[in-house]
Amino acid sequence: TSTPAHQHTSTPAHQHTSTPDCNELLRSVGCLEILCDIRLSLSSSSLSTPATAACHRAWAALKRFLRRPLPSCTLAWAAAPLAAACLSLSPSAVIAAECKPIIVFYNGFFEQDRDQGLWRICNNYNAPEGATKKCRSWSRSHGGYETDFIKEHRDSTSLKTPIILIGYSYGGDTAYDVAESLPSSYAPTLITLDPVGKQGFTSYLPKPTRGDWINVYTDPPWLPNRSDLIARSGVRWKWQDNADRNREMEIHHDDIGKMFRRVAKPIIEEKLACLKE
Repeated sequence: TSTPAHQHTSTPAHQHTSTPDCNELLRSVGCLEILCDIRLSLSSSSLSTPATAACHRAWAALKRFLRRPLPSCTLAWAAAPLAAACLSLSPSAVIAAECKPIIVFYNGFFEQDRDQGLWRICNNYNAPEGATKKCRSWSRSHGGYETDFIKEHRDSTSLKTPIILIGYSYGGDTAYDVAESLPSSYAPTLITLDPVGKQGFTSYLPKPTRGDWINVYTDPPWLPNRSDLIARSGVRWKWQDNADRNREMEIHHDDIGKMFRRVAKPIIEEKLACLKE
């Protein structure tokens, strides 16, 4: 005889066989994509902790599962240790992995003496902890157009790491070319300080980066000095239609200190705000 519905006996809770809740597991690995983005940064000595070591082990284990198609539930179970390792990282560790800025200064034509102009500013600039500073020549023959060190820095950090290129005079022309030659995903911030060079024959230069382009040009309100005459002969860029911001300053071409303090330095501090989070 059939048992009436009201006489069905239930299994005690402690006897239930637990089955995986795939949706819950998949939600638990929500940080998986973030961790994948920063996994290269985890080898950094600043992040050498038991938590990051656990991430490394979990990531290596998960990669073995990812080599073949798996049901979502199996994948979720495989990813669970990685999620746990990820969640054990402190927010400051994640920020440190993502924010490893690099700031590159490109000097002007007459600044081969490293105690002049932007060379001097770069040498005296104290980059914040966690940021990398490079002082470079404007000249191709002196490695001014080299980009390997930028790419190596980017590849060893995160897709979100800030890249800032600052060029003065002929160095502005160089910084523009470097920004244009980098992969578009790098999106460097470009700061050109009274740039000089053959590209200045037009005010319609294309924007060379997906990041911000800030262009400064000078127009002294009094008689030009020697630096102004030299810059004029080398073709000053002046206003650029495709720059995100143009700023005219009523100073001489060689007043690089004022350009840096009033324009470049505040922008650098803005872009490096992630170091303070």
